[in-house]
Amino acid sequence: MDLRRRGTFPGAFSFVHLRFGEIAADPAAWARRAAGELHATVLLKGHVTYVAGLDTCLTVSEAPSWLATAGAGDALAGILGALVAT
Repeated sequence: MDLRRRGTFPGAFSFVHLRFGEIAADPAAWARRAAGELHATVLLKGHVTYVAGLDTCLTVSEAPSWLATAGAGDALAGILGALVAT
């Protein structure tokens, strides 16, 4: 299995087994940490969204309001799945 072609979309609350306060204090570092440990691209949704891979971390601070809607993570997962499949 090519580990570079996996993605995961946890929200900050999905990391409940970790310390949420630490994630909220430095979400970019936690997104990078998760990407490194999972060998996957991680999208950490929040007021600012972080997209972390093995070598980079991007931020989106002016996202459309629909990303805060229930099911947006599912839509993003579907988009990523379609991109990976092509």
